[in-house]
Amino acid sequence: MHNDGINTVVVGSSRELLKKNLGSVIDTFDHVIRCNAYRIEGYEKHVGSKQKIWAVNLGLASHLPTVQKKIEQGNVRYIWYIGNSYDIEKQFLDTKKLLKKQFVVESINFDVVNLIEELKSDFEDEKLCFERNKIRVGPDKKYATTGLRAIFKAIEKFGRAYICGFTSWKECVGSVVNSHYYEVSNVPTHMHKAFTESPNKEHDPKIEEKIIQKLIDMNYLIRMEDVL
Repeated sequence: MHNDGINTVVVGSSRELLKKNLGSVIDTFDHVIRCNAYRIEGYEKHVGSKQKIWAVNLGLASHLPTVQKKIEQGNVRYIWYIGNSYDIEKQFLDTKKLLKKQFVVESINFDVVNLIEELKSDFEDEKLCFERNKIRVGPDKKYATTGLRAIFKAIEKFGRAYICGFTSWKECVGSVVNSHYYEVSNVPTHMHKAFTESPNKEHDPKIEEKIIQKLIDMNYLIRMEDVL
C-alpha cells in the first residue's frame, strides 16, 4: 500500500483508531513510533503489534514500573523522551542493566529546531516556537503534545512519515473523560488526572491540527486514514 519508500509511521492515541482496522498495515512499516501509555494487547487489529520507537512524556518516563513494563513487553529499540534529564537517562541505563535489554535513549527535543524554523513564518499568529527546550504553540505558549513532538522528530530523522490516530481536536469538545483509544486503567495512577482532563488544558489541539495539516500539504506527512 505504501510503495512510496516511506518506512515510518507515527501512531497516535485517538479513539478514531477503533473505527478502522489499520493494524496489519501499521505492522508493514520498519519504524513504528508509539506514544505515552499506548496499549497493544486487545487492540492489534486497530493499532498493530510492532513496537520499535516509544515517544514518552516525562511523567511516564520517570515512572520506573511503566518503563520496565514497556521494555519487557515488546521490542522497543528506541526511546524518545520529553525532557533533557541526567537522572532520567541514568534510570534508563539502570533499566538496561536490570533487564539485560539494548535500546537507545534520546531526548525527543533533540534536532527539531530546523523544522520549526521552516514553519514559523506560516504560524506567526499561532506562536509556534522552540523555547527552553520545548515546542510551544498558541498565545499561552502551551506545550506541544507528545504526538506532535514525535511527528517533528520523525520528520527530522526519517524525512517523511505516515501518521494515524491524530484527531484529538475532534474529541476535545465538552468535558472529555478520555480521548485515548485505550482505557485509563492502562495509565499509572499518578497520571490518571492528566489523561482524563481535556487536552485543551495543557495543549492547543486546534493549532496542532493546523500544523499537522501544513506538514501534510508540504508532503512531509501522509495521513493513513486518507488513503485507506
